[in-house]
Amino acid sequence: GPGTRQGEVLSQTGSDPEAQQWAGKKKKKKSQKKMVRNIMKWILYTLIFLVYLISPIDFIPDVIPVLGWLDDFVATGLWAKVTYTTLPTMLRSLVFTVSTGAAFVALLIVMYYSTGYGVDDMETL
Repeated sequence: GPGTRQGEVLSQTGSDPEAQQWAGKKKKKKSQKKMVRNIMKWILYTLIFLVYLISPIDFIPDVIPVLGWLDDFVATGLWAKVTYTTLPTMLRSLVFTVSTGAAFVALLIVMYYSTGYGVDDMETL
């Protein structure tokens, strides 16, 4: 009837509050699905990144001075780019803060054992 037609016209013009509310809910749901998809994508890339860093197989062997770490730096840069482009701002800040702290601790461990002080400790394990 005439009420339906008037509602269609109002929803097309954007002045129907129910239509706006429905569109807002639909948009929010779509946004949430995209966020979940992006987080899952980030988790997958992070797992691949960690396996690559831990794996003894590299594109450039680590025994080659300086160049051996180049592929690891490139992989880290790619992971940072994926993190920056896929995660929401709040989660991204948390991830970068935690990963920076973890990288600092890893660097301290590498420096400690590369000096030879920690080599004897490793042999007792």
